[in-house]
Amino acid sequence: PYAFTSPALVNTIYGRWWHPEDEKAGANPVPNSPLPWTGDYQDGLGNKITMLAYANPEDRSDERKRSDGYGIARFRKSTREVTFECYKRFTDVTKDKDSQFPGWPITFHMSENDGRKVFAKLPRFSVKDYENPVYQVIDDRDGEILYTTRSESRLVEAPVYAPGKYTVKAGKDQPELTVLEGYEVKAP
Repeated sequence: PYAFTSPALVNTIYGRWWHPEDEKAGANPVPNSPLPWTGDYQDGLGNKITMLAYANPEDRSDERKRSDGYGIARFRKSTREVTFECYKRFTDVTKDKDSQFPGWPITFHMSENDGRKVFAKLPRFSVKDYENPVYQVIDDRDGEILYTTRSESRLVEAPVYAPGKYTVKAGKDQPELTVLEGYEVKAP
């Protein structure tokens, strides 16, 4: 999954850098990135991370080069895209939209941020009179809501991530109607 941490608005007390110890790109670096240290890494606690972009200070003594800044997350409902933008502190985005830190923006489809592997898809369904219904998938074992989302079309084919029994609810703006109940997905 993607995560976004914007630079501090004032980066004077504890300056922040992304600086791998070996000063090398990680495995699978971002193609054509202007940044040298992108790719897959393991942090000091053993967590696996993928660095897509960062904003390192050029000169901490110059307030315009300390990498102070702010971030904007834009959600395009029509395309289901998310864009993370990262601007220098003194940028007026209404006048200078192209002045982001090098390597930015980062754009991805919202489905890329799930992180789970699809095990199977439930039978297709549609909700009469609703072009893009909201639907919800519930794990019948414990009643856990696995996810709730709006469909990109009238016809829905909901993914699940493990064998089990599932219930699906749907509706125009709220998942109020049960459209599939106790459907069993078996392991191969």
